Amino acid sequence: MSARPLLIVGAGSFASEVGNLARETGRFEPVAFLDTRLDYAGGKSLDGLPVLSLATVEDLALKPAAVCALGTTLRGDDLAHVLPLGLEFTTLIHPTAHIPESVELEPGVIIGAGVIVGHATTIGSHAIVNRGALIGHHTQIGTLAIVSPGANVAARVSIGERVYLGIGAIVIDGRSVGERCVVGAGAVVVRDLPERVQAVGMPARIVKRTSMARERSHRCS
Repeated sequence: MSARPLLIVGAGSFASEVGNLARETGRFEPVAFLDTRLDYAGGKSLDGLPVLSLATVEDLALKPAAVCALGTTLRGDDLAHVLPLGLEFTTLIHPTAHIPESVELEPGVIIGAGVIVGHATTIGSHAIVNRGALIGHHTQIGTLAIVSPGANVAARVSIGERVYLGIGAIVIDGRSVGERCVVGAGAVVVRDLPERVQAVGMPARIVKRTSMARERSHRCS
């Protein structure tokens, strides 16, 4: 079966990583990257492929499958510029990941190498579960959430939309992490976290509360 052409939304180092992941699936072949900045006029390249502008993508006669590889927690805002283009977002799963048939993956999910997901878990659209992360059974991962490399999310956990779990973070059984929370690297979440807070430490403690105006970017690793 021939590889399907893939447009990678994003033009940074994480987009390059996702391009490599796509090739390793054996199902997709990246054909271009997309810079979502409104003032980008085109002309650049990444990994030997063109970096298109929003206007250039609009002019494509045949639209490839797409995946969002914007590597920050604020990528939902940039993705909003892309969704009106009507692209068909697909899911990328590295061949070394273990995903049971009972797991529900919404469009645009990226699953990295060595990931293990438990039974009856749901992962929301455009979420990223990065290298070596563990997700327990009957867990909910929200839209646009980022689960960083080596994070361990136990069973029956609820992870809200646009949550960022840092490298090696742990969330114990049955806990919830509210939308747009940032959980620091190596933190251990033993109590529910409300939305829009930053938590660090063992056990995790809230160190900051954020508003939309004060929200800052956290990047994929």
